[in-house]
This record gives sequence, structure tokens and C-alpha cells, in this order.
Amino acid sequence: MGGYGINVKPYKTLEFPLSDPSILYMVKVEDKHILIDAGAQLKPPIIEEPDYILITHWHWDHIMGIASLTRSPICMSSETFSILSEGLYTERFRNVLRAGGISLDEPSVKIVEAMFSERYDKVAEALDRARVYLDEECPLVREGMVDIVPCHGHSIDHVCYIIGDSIFTGDTILEPSRPTIIDFEAHRDSILKILTVEWRTLYPGHGRMLNRDTAYRVARELTVSRCRRVYDIIKVVAERGEISLEELMREIYGFGPSIRMFVPLRTLIGYLVELEKTKMIIVDRESSPWIIRMR
Repeated sequence: MGGYGINVKPYKTLEFPLSDPSILYMVKVEDKHILIDAGAQLKPPIIEEPDYILITHWHWDHIMGIASLTRSPICMSSETFSILSEGLYTERFRNVLRAGGISLDEPSVKIVEAMFSERYDKVAEALDRARVYLDEECPLVREGMVDIVPCHGHSIDHVCYIIGDSIFTGDTILEPSRPTIIDFEAHRDSILKILTVEWRTLYPGHGRMLNRDTAYRVARELTVSRCRRVYDIIKVVAERGEISLEELMREIYGFGPSIRMFVPLRTLIGYLVELEKTKMIIVDRESSPWIIRMR
């Protein structure tokens, strides 16, 4: 892998409701142009037509450009393809809202769901027309030009890519903002993978590129922050004995669940799933909002 000299050109894409631009990268390797992720806009602002598109995960701000780039072969994980092609994104969105006790009939929820469903449907239609390679079937992987590193945690399908002496990590390691996480154990393992494989430059899905020293610092700060948050959650649940997810969110973040606070809600759910797996809490998923109790 290290034998390939590469040239990397970042492109920022900003689309409602993003506050932090999503970055896609055009990577020139020998005679090939490889696009890492497809950005938040249905028509990404790239100049060169990519020979291949590599997708890190299914979240909308990393895949929307697929809708207008169907001439380029696309490489992604099997999990990413299933979510996008089978329309599973709608149910995942609704599950988070139900957990927080947010009514699916709220006008604001219906507006946001319709907006994102329309965007995702365009991507699904494009995938139907495109050449899609899954996992190790990607010709760039078979040729030894790209290595895939499974990096679950931020999402169940997330992968990172190593090209030459660079690694493209999507939303696994971010600075200055922290990634939302749905599985902290998997995310911890993903960070360890990233920090133990060989690379010189890390290109994230948001924010500036990182060297190894900075990536170590960011990972350390994320770990410390995670431990503090887990302690805060356990403390509140232990003191209350039983608490709804709505109340817990107010205690932890200072505001309750809403469509505008979808990302913090999804992150808090990630903490609860981790604590449930370690048998520290019991989560009643039949209730809306969820009810959390100490075990």
C-alpha cells in the first residue's frame, strides 16, 4: 500500500440541516481518480469525473452525490448497500424518535422525514442503475490499491479506507467535534484499529486532516469524554431508580428529545445500548419513551 503516491483534493459540501460541512475527497492514484464519499449534496461540487466512488457509511451527508454520479462504479460494504437499497433508513429514523417519545405525527417530524426520504430514494434509484461492488469485490481492493478497514461504532456499516500512506476515516475520528456513536464498544475497537495500522495522514469526513500525534490526542479526549458521560448517566439512573429517556436526556444535556435534537438523542441511545450490554441497566423498549432502570 505504501508504494502508491497519491494526491488528495478535498471538497466541502454543506446542506440543511448540517452545521459542519461534510468533506469528500478526490484521490489521484496513478491514472485513477477515486472519490471517497459522495457528500451531502445531490450534485457534488467535484471537477474530475471519478473512476470509482468509495463510500464509508450510509448517513445522508456522505452519500447524496451518488444520485448524480451513476456512471462511476461504486464500492461500499454489504451493510451499506442493504440499508440504502432496501429503504431501511426510514425505520432507523423512526426507531430513534420512538425511543425518545417523539410522535411521528408531529408536523415537523413529517416534514423532515419526507425531505430525507426523498433524498434517500434518489440515491436508491441511482444505485439501481450503477455498477456496485460490495466489500472485497471492489476492483481497487483486488488490485491492492485500496485496503478496507471495518470501523463500526458510528454506524453499523462504517468502513475506513487506506490508500498509499493515507487513511480516510469518515466519521470515526473527528476534530474538533466528536462523532455520534451508536455502539461504543465497536467504536473503541475501531479507534484501536486505526491507531495501529500504518498511515501518515488521516482524512476525516468533517474537519481538518490529522497527523498521528493529533489523532492520538483526539482519540484520548474522546475516550475521557465518553467515560465522564457514562458516569453521569449511571449516576442519574442510580439516583432515580427508574427514569424515562426523555427525562434522562434533560438531566444529561439540559434539553429534551425533539426532531431538532435528533443527533444528541441518537448518541444518548448509544450510551444506553452499551450500558445495557454490560448488564448495568435494563431498558424497556416497549415504552415510548424508553424506560431505564438500574439492574
